[in-house]
Amino acid sequence: MLFLEGAGVPGMPCIPLFLATGMLVARGRLPLAGVVALGTTAIVAGNLAGYLVGRRVGGSALKWLARRAGYGEEQARQAARLFRRYGGLAILAGRWFLPLRASTLVLAGQARFPVPLFVLFSLPSAVAWVLAWQYGGFLLARGTFRWAGLAGDLELLAGLLGLGAILVAAGWLGWILVRNIPRRP
Repeated sequence: MLFLEGAGVPGMPCIPLFLATGMLVARGRLPLAGVVALGTTAIVAGNLAGYLVGRRVGGSALKWLARRAGYGEEQARQAARLFRRYGGLAILAGRWFLPLRASTLVLAGQARFPVPLFVLFSLPSAVAWVLAWQYGGFLLARGTFRWAGLAGDLELLAGLLGLGAILVAAGWLGWILVRNIPRRP
């Protein structure tokens, strides 16, 4: 799911995933550093996939992303202007601003931004984003289960949240793909 989110697929339900892994970190079943490293790797790999889409398809991918995310062509043009002006800083900030997230990836590929520089700007933003969400999930899980006295039920709930997140992501991706199949008259 984080790979797809990193690639710019709109609507990936990552929050339940962070809550589920946060519960497992809170129980000592998973190391926080390992979860953050794995999440960061998935995000950066997804970012590179979005970059490659932009490199191969370019402007048509940007228009498609804008339509799917509910933005018009004017927002896509604004994102293009922002990228031309700020380049690497737009990549860094794009992770944090949803309207820019997918478009900066595509624009970087379309502009043939050098891959090593793309990774250099993408990596710290991905680390900070994953760490913020994952640590938040950990703190929420730890506090909630201490408060409610449900520590024994933690693994079951974490598994259910993780499974739910995967099912929602698969359903969302399937809906996007089915929605775009041309209909016969």
